[in-house]
Amino acid sequence: MQFDCFVQVLQLPKSIHKWGISGDFTGHFVHRIRADCLIKQGDLAEAESEYRHAIRVSQSQKAKSLELRSRYWFTRFLIEQGHPEKEISNLAQVYKWFQEGFDTADLTEVKILLEGYDLSAT
Repeated sequence: MQFDCFVQVLQLPKSIHKWGISGDFTGHFVHRIRADCLIKQGDLAEAESEYRHAIRVSQSQKAKSLELRSRYWFTRFLIEQGHPEKEISNLAQVYKWFQEGFDTADLTEVKILLEGYDLSAT
């Protein structure tokens, strides 16, 4: 299992290039992949830390689409852990920032996830 994660991390630069992403916009991807690997290894506390780091990286870049992705991944992780409440409202706030592009995969997935929660308090 550890080897699979190692291979995944090694392939990350090639995937990033294929996706056409360059520069500092890759940082949040690296932390998300590390979180995925840590989950497979059973280190949930460290995985949560990596997801939070991915969010901070995207926020520091003022890249709302990357923040949306980072928060989406983190929220899914928290759903699996049984306590998404603390992140659902954060994800909803980032989603509400968008004015267009609602037919894109990222916004569609987030909308579907958010529809399952009462957001009247956000």
